[in-house]
Amino acid sequence: MLKSKKDTAKILVLLFAPIGRDAEAVIPLCWGLEKMYGYQIIFGSMFDSVYLIDKLRPQVVLLCNIAGASFNVEAADYAYDKGIIVITLTSEGLFRKPAMESFIWDNYKKKEINWHKMFVWSETFLKMAKEFLPLYKNTLDVSGSTGIDRYKIYKPVSRIKFLKKYKKEKFKKVVLYAGFTFAQAIKIGEDPKMYKYDFVKVKSILKSLVVKNTDILFIFKKHPGEDSNSMDVDSGWKHENLLLLSDEETLVD
Repeated sequence: MLKSKKDTAKILVLLFAPIGRDAEAVIPLCWGLEKMYGYQIIFGSMFDSVYLIDKLRPQVVLLCNIAGASFNVEAADYAYDKGIIVITLTSEGLFRKPAMESFIWDNYKKKEINWHKMFVWSETFLKMAKEFLPLYKNTLDVSGSTGIDRYKIYKPVSRIKFLKKYKKEKFKKVVLYAGFTFAQAIKIGEDPKMYKYDFVKVKSILKSLVVKNTDILFIFKKHPGEDSNSMDVDSGWKHENLLLLSDEETLVD
């Protein structure tokens, strides 16, 4: 689809922000496309997708994901209808068979192909996607799990420095818990009743763990898509061995 080092195809990469999960997943890829294969990479705001596509007239639009926000769908639709090659990665690619509808289409009501190539995380997930979309199986391929490069590229802060920052250096054992988007799942998930039950159960388990293991520091990191009133833990929990974080630290650190 993209031919050679000499091919100077203009690739427009649309992002919501210059930092965070999607940016950290696609920027190493873009470095390789530009430095190793000679493509022209242009970064732009997802919110300005229609304007940028018309102004820049790229040969390719590269997205981290199509399913999800309506802005992604609009960008893919517009580029695809213009005859521009649309390539998408998969931001959240831990597919489950009962939820394939959500993983592939999510809020895309038309449920019509608007990409030329979609990359999924593994051969297993490729098989699942092909079974779900047999008519479009030739548009699917494997990229590997996006965003993993950051764990090799970044140099995370040391354990000692991190704990000292929060005056928690006395703890020898540390457990990180990354929050889930229970409020979203209850609202739009495939089984809202299950998520409501899970939410109450998880919160009870976490509370018990913190109370019964005072020698362990529990770091709870809020999911970026969740608000403070519907977290897996209550913001009012006050325990010496509990550290609640929102976006103060990167997940890598």
